[in-house]
Amino acid sequence: MSAEFFPSRPLATPSIYAYEDTNPQYAGLLKIGYTTLSVRERARNKGHFWRRPI
Repeated sequence: MSAEFFPSRPLATPSIYAYEDTNPQYAGLLKIGYTTLSVRERARNKGHFWRRPI
């Protein structure tokens, strides 16, 4: 078979994370996220919504 039939997959390390949102509508709830970035990098991107990373 041709090597082009099965293209190589991109390098990625998916991560799942949870956080408490600052919106009062979500008080007491955890939100769950998924990212292919590092969790710290995603936290910096989303920063002002996070009350406390878990």
